Amino acid sequence: MTDQTRAYFKHMYDVAFAYGRAAEERKAEKERLIAEDNWDAVHEWYEREKTYTSPYTSGQYKAFWAYRRSSEMELKDFEMSDALWESEVADFCRTLLEAGVTEFILTNQSTALMENIHQLENQGWHLTGTCRLPVKQYRYGSDRVEEHLGLRFEIGQGA
Repeated sequence: MTDQTRAYFKHMYDVAFAYGRAAEERKAEKERLIAEDNWDAVHEWYEREKTYTSPYTSGQYKAFWAYRRSSEMELKDFEMSDALWESEVADFCRTLLEAGVTEFILTNQSTALMENIHQLENQGWHLTGTCRLPVKQYRYGSDRVEEHLGLRFEIGQGA
């Protein structure tokens, strides 16, 4: 992973963390208003809460979690082990590009795999071949290496 990639996802983490912290504070405010029996303020709280939206889409979050998992597993390659919903593909791809990721390995084996391959191709990513990704597994006190079967994708020229 490049410094650009690490910095990009660190920034995403910081923004999402701040959003979560603010949401917790707002929730505590609501609980205080309920305890005070201030139902007009509770109603206003609910109306105001509708204006807050997550800083990222689910596609962006999937890119973040793929990065996080790849980093925690100390992978040399960026691994995407989750399936993407059709509505997530464009944001996932855009996030990878903004983070400086130019290739990744898709290891998901769900029934949506064929659809994901075509959706990724439609976003400018090209399937360059199959591969085996060595992944450390920290289960039951061991740190054995397991191979994940994968499909390597690279971003096309001019994307």
